[in-house]
Amino acid sequence: MKQFFFNEEGSLNVSQSVKSHPSYKRIMEDKYVTSEELGQQYQHIKAIFRKMEDSFTDEQKQMVHDLIIESEVYHAIRQHFNEQIEFDGDFIV
Repeated sequence: MKQFFFNEEGSLNVSQSVKSHPSYKRIMEDKYVTSEELGQQYQHIKAIFRKMEDSFTDEQKQMVHDLIIESEVYHAIRQHFNEQIEFDGDFIV
């Protein structure tokens, strides 16, 4: 079975996937993000969510919801952690 979420080393394959994704490459081609591009990406995400809502079971929808929330929690605490490190003058090696 093809691994969608992890690379060969067993790490999440998100950052690499983002930077090589056609949407990211198209938007970042000129290294400037417009409000139109931001809005288009948001609408694209909404369309994918609607497609999932129409085709996933309730259990699958709950699993996706949980993953999104946990990912956002990680992002928020990671950002807070990085700010703490900057404030303390310490650096992660």
